[in-house]
Amino acid sequence: MPESVRRELAERATAETQEMCPALDANGACQVYESRPLICRSHGVPLRHRYPVPLVQPTRIDVCEKNFTEVSTNSLPPEDVMDQTSLMAELAALDVEFCDEHGLAQGERIPLARILTEGVSAT
Repeated sequence: MPESVRRELAERATAETQEMCPALDANGACQVYESRPLICRSHGVPLRHRYPVPLVQPTRIDVCEKNFTEVSTNSLPPEDVMDQTSLMAELAALDVEFCDEHGLAQGERIPLARILTEGVSAT
């Protein structure tokens, strides 16, 4: 990424008044899409929430309404909906692997602003 773009991202990331993700440009396009954090990669995935008492609280599919403006969640095939429990298990396993590789505390969240300003590497 060109240094000028990195500087611009870092300035937005450290600004006191942030109304949107600092990685988004003026048109709302992600400037770090190719190397976006895992939380961004999993955002918007249709999630199946299973409740302990299915007859009281039935399974529910939750989505980001910005990602599903033209498709009903009722029409999604089951294979296109990720189970929340499975997603959390996969994310936890990735976190352990990444933290072990980079000497970080497991479960530590690295703010996007820190990545943009300090250049914390994910590779």
